Amino acid sequence: MERIPNRLLRATDTHALERMAEAAFANAELIRTTEWAQPDLWFLERQGDAIRGCVGVVWREIVADGVWVRVGGIASLVVVPDARGSGLGKRLLDRALDEIRAMPSVAAGMLLCELNLVPFYQRLGWTRVGGAIRCMQRGTEIDWSGAVMLHAITPSALDHARVLRLNGLPW
Repeated sequence: MERIPNRLLRATDTHALERMAEAAFANAELIRTTEWAQPDLWFLERQGDAIRGCVGVVWREIVADGVWVRVGGIASLVVVPDARGSGLGKRLLDRALDEIRAMPSVAAGMLLCELNLVPFYQRLGWTRVGGAIRCMQRGTEIDWSGAVMLHAITPSALDHARVLRLNGLPW
């Protein structure tokens, strides 16, 4: 599995990742219509030159009920259709979580997803956030209408927060 900072991603890989995301989320209106933050880091799994799966990591300081908390955001977990069910998605997610755990002062991994994906992430040890989530969209702060999942690393203000402000675009 390759670890590539976003700034070093090749143009051909950027285009391949865009095509993968478009195909994976073609029927997911919330995902297709949302303006997303660019990951700081990517993990790619290849077979030859073809990308078979990817996941991004976004480093962010968010606010949980007025308390600043550092999180590692999971972005764009995508696996090509013929590799689904093979465990590749779990391996990508685990690798991203290893990276997040290794970063000092990070309280949790956090991801945003459509409601139908909550059971998948819960099976992998993630917990759904119950409070309000605020993020930016086209210059305005909005309430996120999808699900937000946490993978706690250390106890923090995230544990029982009523309002989380993502301080930027969602990831």
